[in-house]
Amino acid sequence: MASAAGTLTAAGLAADLSACLALGVLLAGVLLAGRAALGGSKAACFVVDVAGFALAAVLLCGFAASRSAAGAVRWYMLPALAAGAWAGWLTLGPTVLYAARLARWAAALPFALLADRAVCPAAGRLGGLIRGQWRKIRAQSRKRRKKRLQKNAGLLYNSN
Repeated sequence: MASAAGTLTAAGLAADLSACLALGVLLAGVLLAGRAALGGSKAACFVVDVAGFALAAVLLCGFAASRSAAGAVRWYMLPALAAGAWAGWLTLGPTVLYAARLARWAAALPFALLADRAVCPAAGRLGGLIRGQWRKIRAQSRKRRKKRLQKNAGLLYNSN
């Protein structure tokens, strides 16, 4: 890959570029999964973006130190990583976001079915029972109020 003088051959350059592109796609997938898991709030996006920058630096420096023919970060590695991240964002983005939406729907389905099949009918029956009892109590209290009133014929006035 690298010659004795430290120059990079075409095969080494192609290997570095393709590896950086693959790392960029991996980085985009991780960032998309993080955004899908944490949501779209400003704080969550900030955390995911900071973690993405840190992960990009670790991936790039780790790759350059371990696998690159040059042994150090070169000028072409960062644009290749960015191009891979952009390509991964465009290709993986809709799929990851759809999968996250599908996972949220599948996770909420048992609760929605439980609410639809058990809780709402039981609450309706309980509400009907409470409503019937309330009507009965209200009718009884109306009768009691009427019974408390004195009759007009029973009232005596002092005529002195």
